[in-house]
Amino acid sequence: MPRMLHLFDARSVEYLKRTRGHMLEPYPDDVISQKWAEAEEKFSSLSKSAELNDGTKDAGPFITGHTVSFIDFALGA
Repeated sequence: MPRMLHLFDARSVEYLKRTRGHMLEPYPDDVISQKWAEAEEKFSSLSKSAELNDGTKDAGPFITGHTVSFIDFALGA
């Protein structure tokens, strides 16, 4: 949200700071490191799941091979 404050008029910025000021403060470095570690862990397991079709006759550009599936759209969104 802090990067978007320039999009609002002065009155809206004042309101956001007054009512949601705690959300505008940046996270401490240790919290940021922890959040990145959690995200990397989750995406590494997703990456392993996506590699299931590697080396098979059905390997293709999509998760299920040559056939597009819902998960392709969900990940692309």
